[in-house]
Amino acid sequence: ANVCVRRGKWYYEARVHGNSIVHIGWCTKKFRHNERTGVGDCAYSWAYDGSRMGKWHRGQRQEYGGQSKWKSKDVVGCMLDLDA
Repeated sequence: ANVCVRRGKWYYEARVHGNSIVHIGWCTKKFRHNERTGVGDCAYSWAYDGSRMGKWHRGQRQEYGGQSKWKSKDVVGCMLDLDA
């Protein structure tokens, strides 16, 4: 996505396709995506990976989430509250 937000509450949904590793999250405008760096892999992004059941920031995984992994065709919601 390419939307810049500074305040408010924001939400989007994404559908999981296949059984590959997917990170879904948020990043700042300083984030630079390339073939080796995805969301959650640097200081400027945060992500959740439902395949590996963890949240990611600075390339570090922290165990997080429930008992069931994402499956193909699941719809995942991602919320950001900048007013909190």
